[in-house]
Amino acid sequence: MAPRKTLGIDPLAEKMGCTRSTVRQTIEELRGAMLVDLTSDGDARLMPVTEAEGKVLDELVELHRADRSLVVQVLAEFSLRRIRGMAARAFSDAFVLGKKSRKGDRNG
Repeated sequence: MAPRKTLGIDPLAEKMGCTRSTVRQTIEELRGAMLVDLTSDGDARLMPVTEAEGKVLDELVELHRADRSLVVQVLAEFSLRRIRGMAARAFSDAFVLGKKSRKGDRNG
């Protein structure tokens, strides 16, 4: 996908062999990283990148073409790590936020 070319969610899902929801989620994450923007029509467009970033993106595309399952596996592992981290933070926050300070406590 060239920097000025746009693609809709349906063509992207078809081209990548993914569900529409996966493409939507990916686009939102790429928007957060300022790699993709959405047009007023809702199509995705790559943002301009530096030469070094372009090389990395080209390598990722080639890796996806050569071994798509490896790319999906790595991305799934990143997602699981992020989910585990969020769950751990929520668990620890439940103790910190739910704890009331008592007289004589070191934390209170």
